[in-house]
Amino acid sequence: MDSKELLQHVLNKRVKDYSYPIVFFILFSVFLFFAIRPNLVTAFTLQQELEQLRAQDEQYENVILNIVKYQSLIENTRDDFVLLEDAVPDSPEIFNIVRDIRIAATASGLIINELEISQVVLKDTPKDADGDGNIESTKNTERQSYTIRFNLPAGFTDVRNFMARLTNQRRLKTVEAIRVNTTTQPGTSSAVFNFSFDVTGYYLQL
Repeated sequence: MDSKELLQHVLNKRVKDYSYPIVFFILFSVFLFFAIRPNLVTAFTLQQELEQLRAQDEQYENVILNIVKYQSLIENTRDDFVLLEDAVPDSPEIFNIVRDIRIAATASGLIINELEISQVVLKDTPKDADGDGNIESTKNTERQSYTIRFNLPAGFTDVRNFMARLTNQRRLKTVEAIRVNTTTQPGTSSAVFNFSFDVTGYYLQL
């Protein structure tokens, strides 16, 4: 086939009818790539961001609900804070705890003998930790304690009543040790029980 016949074949009406759709599809593909594709990418990105925002919104909502829950809990227990402060005050208040012990003993018909109080930390102690002359504070804001030791001549029933009254008081106290010994009353053969208590009181050093 020579060049003239080839040119006539290309210019044939049937061939020219197929050339227009091909050109249209090529142009349409280029249009889709350069015009519509960025819009599709933007829409997809926006959809992802929307899902992320919904997830964050759900997290924030849970946090807010927890805050409201804790605020309601605080409001409902606000009156109990006074009991907590009475149980563990921010200072030793030795006089008050000794008074509580004496009240419990008096209500049980008992008399306290030989009351002793261990050393109480009233303030933080300066300390040179590394030996460079710089004094550092060793203040401890955690729970502090001291021990009160006393003797209580009594019978077992009276001691049981004393323990019940002591543990029902507001001030937090723990009985660390109870020692029992007997003594004989002069001129008689009957024995008297003498209970020795170690009671620990607590406070916060602020």
